[in-house]
Amino acid sequence: MGTILTCKDLIFTYRHSASGMQVGPISFELEEGESFGIVGESGSGKTSLSHLLCCFIKPHQGKLYLQGRPYEDFSTKEFYQTIQYIDQHPHASFHPARSVYSSLMEVCDHFDRASTKAEKEKVIEAVLEAVHLNRQLVQQRPQFLSGGECQRAAIARALLIKPRILVCDEMTSALDMTIQAELMRLLQQLREQFQMSFVFISHDLALVSQFCQQLMVLKEGQIRELGRTSECLNTPRDPYTQELLATYRQQERWVNGCFE
Repeated sequence: MGTILTCKDLIFTYRHSASGMQVGPISFELEEGESFGIVGESGSGKTSLSHLLCCFIKPHQGKLYLQGRPYEDFSTKEFYQTIQYIDQHPHASFHPARSVYSSLMEVCDHFDRASTKAEKEKVIEAVLEAVHLNRQLVQQRPQFLSGGECQRAAIARALLIKPRILVCDEMTSALDMTIQAELMRLLQQLREQFQMSFVFISHDLALVSQFCQQLMVLKEGQIRELGRTSECLNTPRDPYTQELLATYRQQERWVNGCFE
């Protein structure tokens, strides 16, 4: 076990927006095999942080490290072999005119996953089995899959690359509670099976509290709470975190849980 992702004094400023909001400074470490939860309301900076972690945007200050190496030391291909991103709109992440299966095959081609077509098909079958999808279903175009099915396909596509880290940005927010629970159980299985690390971003404290060992609470781009999840929930220091806890403890799902 060791630190796989380090975020140090990260700052991003929306210089061309009316608000000029600043995200950061943000510092944290993600340990191998653990899940790091980031919680906050809409506009708190969660998605901006996820885009910084995945190199979709560049920080104005601060440094990011993967396995102790600065981000800038990685080639693009090597970087995305290490970290993959899954967002809340899986349908939009697939080519609308191609079958989902062809998109999975394209990933095999680009990332050199096996050499022959038969070997690539075998690799795809393995990841489809891991996410509980059948080959017949993914022969369709993405718009013919349900939200939960398409999200599983997006996870399968990421698994093909064998990343060390999955960044999940509000990936359950558009799904009903039953499908949410199924996906969360799947992520837990994948973490154990593949020894992956997760950055799990959500507005839902109940989901994060049950999946993540570490927790960050963001509000208006600033860290309000940071630490081991159990400590943050049992002894929250910030009034905003206390307010979030009071809200979610009133909900029945807090008691029932999503992994039962």
